[in-house]
Amino acid sequence: MKHLLVIFCLLFPVVVSGTQKESLEEVLRELDRTIQNRDFFVEQKEHTLDSLKLQLKAAQTPQRQYALFNELFDAYKKFQMDSALYYVYQEERLLAKYPTVGDPNDIRMNRAEVMSIMGMYKEAVQTLDAIPRDSINTQDQLINYYHQYRTVYGYMADYALTKPEKDDYIQKTNAYRDSLLFMEQQTGRKTYLLVETDKHIVEHQYEKALKEIATLYDDPEIPRRLKGLLAYNFAEAYKRLGDHENYKYYLAVSAITDLQLCIREYVALPKLALAMFEEEDIYRAYDYLQCSMSDAVACNARLRTIEATSIYPIIDRAYKAREERSNRIQLGLLLGITLLSLFLALAIFYVKSQMRKLAEARRALSDMNRKLSEANAELSELNTIKQQYITYYLEQCTMYLDKLEEYRRSLAKLAITSKINELFKAIKSERFIEEERIKFYKSFDETFLNLYPHFVEQFNELLADGEKIYPKPGELLCTEIRIFALIRLGISDSNKIARFLRYSINTIYIYRSKVRNKAKGDKAEFEQEVMKIE
Repeated sequence: MKHLLVIFCLLFPVVVSGTQKESLEEVLRELDRTIQNRDFFVEQKEHTLDSLKLQLKAAQTPQRQYALFNELFDAYKKFQMDSALYYVYQEERLLAKYPTVGDPNDIRMNRAEVMSIMGMYKEAVQTLDAIPRDSINTQDQLINYYHQYRTVYGYMADYALTKPEKDDYIQKTNAYRDSLLFMEQQTGRKTYLLVETDKHIVEHQYEKALKEIATLYDDPEIPRRLKGLLAYNFAEAYKRLGDHENYKYYLAVSAITDLQLCIREYVALPKLALAMFEEEDIYRAYDYLQCSMSDAVACNARLRTIEATSIYPIIDRAYKAREERSNRIQLGLLLGITLLSLFLALAIFYVKSQMRKLAEARRALSDMNRKLSEANAELSELNTIKQQYITYYLEQCTMYLDKLEEYRRSLAKLAITSKINELFKAIKSERFIEEERIKFYKSFDETFLNLYPHFVEQFNELLADGEKIYPKPGELLCTEIRIFALIRLGISDSNKIARFLRYSINTIYIYRSKVRNKAKGDKAEFEQEVMKIE
C-alpha cells in the first residue's frame, strides 16, 4: 500500500496551473507524504545506480566506460558528492590512458561543480581558471563553463564576510549570468527562461519574472527537474511581492520535485522550514529541517549543511519548547483523565454498592411480599374457617335453644300433671345431654373434615410406620385425632380442649404425649407440623 501511494505521487505529480491548482494545505500534505516515503525514492535511485554499475562492469571499450563514468557522475551529482568525485577521478584516469575518449575540459568542469557543492569554492575557481578559454570548442561546453562560474561565485557571494568581497562576487555572478543567458538564447532551448527569470528577480522585476515563468511552467513537455527549478523562481518572485501563501506553495512544489527525483542538494525545503517556523507551524518546520540536514549530510553538500544548521538551533528550541508545552498539556490531561477515571471507579463502586443494597432490598421486599401473601392466604383461610364456624355455632345455638325450649316444656307438662316422680327421673337422667354431645361431636367432625378433607391421611403421614391412628368404623374422627383437629384450628390450650371434649386435663396431656411419641420426625416439632396440614 505504501509503494502504491508513492507510485501514485510519481505518476500524478502536483498540478499547479490554472483551475487545477491545489490549495496550500493539500500540497503541504503531499510534501509530508513524500518526506515520509523518501526511502522509497532513494531505493529507486540506488536501483538505477546499480544498473549503471552493472553496465560498467560489462563495458568492453574505453569509449563505453567513459560514457558510463559520465552517466554515473550525473546520477551521483546532487545525490552523493563523494561518489560523484570518485567518478571524476575515474574519468581522469581513463582519459590519461586513452586521450581520445573524452575532453579534459568536461572533466575539469565536473570537478569544479563537485567542489563548489562541497564548499571548496577556492579550489573550484582555480579549476575553472585552469581551463583555457580558447580550448572550449562547443556551445554546450561553453554554457556549462559559464554556468559553473555563475554558480560558484553565487555561492561565494552568499557567504562573503565583508561587503567589498560580497559586491565583487555579486558583480562576477551577474556577469557570468549575462554570458550564460546570451548563450542559452542562442541555442533556442527553453532553459534560457530559467536564467532569464533569475536575472529579473535579481533586478527586482518580479512581475516580469512571474509572467515569463508562466509561459513555460504550464508546458507539459518540460522536464520535471526544470519545472521544479521554475517553481523555486516562482516562490522567490512571490516572496519579494509579499505573497507569502504562493511563496510557501511553490517552495513546497519545488521541494516535492527535489525529493522525488532524489536531489539532496537543494534550497527550497530549508527555506520552507523557516517560513513554516515564522507561521508557527513548528512541527512541520522541524520535520522539514531535519529532512534537509539529513539530505545535506548524506550528499556532503557543505553549503546546504551550513544553511540548515544555521537555523536549526532556533527551530529546535521552538520545537522542544512546543514539545514541553505539549507534554505538560498531555500530563495535565493524563492527570485529569486519571482523576476522572478514579472518580468514575468510585462512582461505579458506589453504584454497584447501591445496586447490591437495592437487590437485597428487593429480595427482602419479595420475601416480605411472599410472607404477606402467605399471611393473607392464612388470614383468608382463617376467615373462611371463622365464617363457617360462626355459621355452624349459630345453627347449633339455635338448635340447642329449640331443644332446651322443648325439654323445658316437657318438664313443665310433667310438673303440671303432678308427675313428680317422672319429673325427678327426667331431671336426673343424662341421656339427653349424652345424645346431644354425640350429635355435637359428629357435627364438629363433619364441619372440620369439610374444611380439611385430607386431615386424617396427612396426620397419619406424620406418624411412624405401625403407629397410624384411624377412626373406628362409623366414626369420622377418633378422640386422638379430634384433639389434634382442635390444635389445627388454633386451640392448643389443654384446659380448653378438655372442656370441649369433656375430659380431664390430665387425660388430654396423656393423649397429646402419646401421639407425639408416635411421630416420624422430631417430636418437639410434631404439633407445628400438624398446623401445616391443609
